[in-house]
Amino acid sequence: EAVRKRAQLALACGKKVSRVWSAYDAEDKRPQALLRKISAYLEGKCTAEQLDQLLSKTDFMSLIDEERYSNAMLRWRRWQPGAGQ
Repeated sequence: EAVRKRAQLALACGKKVSRVWSAYDAEDKRPQALLRKISAYLEGKCTAEQLDQLLSKTDFMSLIDEERYSNAMLRWRRWQPGAGQ
C-alpha cells in the first residue's frame, strides 16, 4: 500500500510539472514514458519491479544542475496562458 501511495503522489507531481519539462525540452520523452508506466502500475498492468526498473534508469534529479535545464521554469512562465499581463 505504501508503494501505491507513493506512485499516486509521483503521478500527480509528474503531471503537474510535465508541461514545464515539455515546454523546455519537447524532444525528451522520458517523463511521459515514466508517467505512463506509473499509470500502468496503478492500473495493475505492470509490477512494482517493472516500475522500479524504469525508475532506476531515469535520474531526473541529476539533470537539474545541467545548464540547459537551469532556466526551464522561466521559459514555462512565458509559455503559460496570460503570461505577461
